[in-house]
Parts: sequence; structure tokens; C-alpha cells
Amino acid sequence: MSFLNTCRVRICPVHWLLILSLLALALAGCVSPKERFERAQKDAEQGRYAEAAREYVELLEEEPDYPRARRNLLDVAGRAIDNSMADARSAREAGRFVEAVRHLDAVRSLQSACQRVDVDIRLPEGDASLRDRTRTRAADQLMATADAAARAGDWPAAVDAYEEVRSFAETSDRRTKIDRRQAEVLMGWADAEMQDGRFPTAYRRAAGVFELLPESHDLVEEAKALPAPAAFLCIR
Repeated sequence: MSFLNTCRVRICPVHWLLILSLLALALAGCVSPKERFERAQKDAEQGRYAEAAREYVELLEEEPDYPRARRNLLDVAGRAIDNSMADARSAREAGRFVEAVRHLDAVRSLQSACQRVDVDIRLPEGDASLRDRTRTRAADQLMATADAAARAGDWPAAVDAYEEVRSFAETSDRRTKIDRRQAEVLMGWADAEMQDGRFPTAYRRAAGVFELLPESHDLVEEAKALPAPAAFLCIR
């Protein structure tokens, strides 16, 4: 028996099955340029213009000179943007400003993707103004939702709403206002936890105030003044 035969690695059937499965998964994830082009065409034929545009972008990132892909991307991206703008306006008219912002963000995202493959997509006239106005209305709407949850003592919902509205805050004044409101909610939540005897949890809620407000703020002083049992149980 040769040295090579004695050193041959033996793989049990179970390991062979695992290797073949991983290989099949790897091959399944590989899409040829032709397949990607055909998928994009099918999406476009079925009116899924945004999905088609993403396929064309990925195709052009792999094959910048693929025939007709650039021209097709220009067409489907324009249709996708028209659809998103229409959806944004419908959502605005229905008072769903957060949803409207998401549609307008999709327009910007698609334009940015097209620019990566040197396809110039122009935004509709008035897009910037519409987006700014819609973001302002969305922020007002979320702020009202957060304030209502805070007044009702629904602390988790209030915290989540303030976190969401922060992403719409365009000015430092509004961000400062959000920080103050969220800190008040955290202290209210901490107080409720204290009354229920959940001292470590109460201390963790109050600790969030330190991340939101400056050291000199009255709510920071209030958080520091938590009863000793809460701090003691949290540290133990």
C-alpha cells in the first residue's frame, strides 16, 4: 500500500451529504447574468417595476455592458418612481404621513442605486419640497402619538414612538424636545416599576435618562436620587 493510500482522508456518508448540501446551496445562490436579465424582464411584465429595477442594477454591477439592461433600467426605474410618488401622495391625502415618507424615501433610494451604475434618473419636480413637508407632518403625527401614549401611561409605546420620531427630527430644537419628553417617560416608567417592587428594572429605566439629557438637567438629578434599594438591588 502506497503512502498516499495510507494518508487518504476518509469521509463518512453523513459528511458527504453535508458537503453536497452546502455545495447545492452555494450554486443555488449563483445567478447568471442571463437569468438575472430574464427575471428583471418578468418583473417588469408583471408590473413589479421596483423589483425589476433592482435586478437590472445588480446585473449592471456585474456586467456593465450587458445588452439592453441600461435602457431597460431607465424605463422601469422611471415607472417605479412614478408609482412611489403616486403612493406617497395617496398616503398624504389619507393622513398617513409616515407611510408617505417611506414611499418618498424609496424614490431617493432607487435614484441612488441607479447612480451606482451610471444611470441618471431625475427626480420629479418638487420632490425635495414635498419630502420636507411630508417629513414635518410625519414628525408631528408621531409626536402626537408618543405624547398620547405617555399620558395614558403606556410607557413602552411612548418610548418606541419617541425613538421613531427622532429619525424625522430635522432641527436641534426638536431633538432636544424629544429627548426631554422621552426622559420624562423613562422616569414615569421607572416610578411605575418601583411601585410594583421591580427595583432593578426601575433603575435601568432611569439610567436611560443619563444618555438623553445633560448632567445639569433636573431629571438627571431626579434619576440620581432614586431610593437606595433600587440602586442596591441593581448592583448586586
